[in-house]
Amino acid sequence: MPGIGKTYLDDSFAPQVTEFITLNKEAGINISISSAFRSTDYQKSSALAKSAIVKPAKYSLHSCGYAVDVSGFRNYNKSIQNKIVEFALQSGLKWGGDFNPTDPVHFYVDPTRNLNERIKLINDAQIQFKKLQEQ
Repeated sequence: MPGIGKTYLDDSFAPQVTEFITLNKEAGINISISSAFRSTDYQKSSALAKSAIVKPAKYSLHSCGYAVDVSGFRNYNKSIQNKIVEFALQSGLKWGGDFNPTDPVHFYVDPTRNLNERIKLINDAQIQFKKLQEQ
């Protein structure tokens, strides 16, 4: 993944991220990913960081492999930002710029209907990630 190298993404989410990156690249926008999968320990420490622009959610989609952050998104001019968001939507991703408070670097899919489903996805992803690290 451009910017961070290898990471864990859910198998159903990874093709959408690949399409998102490809659409941007074809338009001459070489986006870089600053964050994708986060362990629950990392997510917890991020939530406590004073430097965080947006406080990470306790049950983040990053922790189940369904979210990526675009590096330097705020530094792009408005026209390029709009194109990046457009390509995300074309790829089936949603955008954190619509959150309150906004998180404009955040692109995601939320396959869950409730918190219990999200917690199960997080737990499953943490196990998968640990298995990958042991290989």
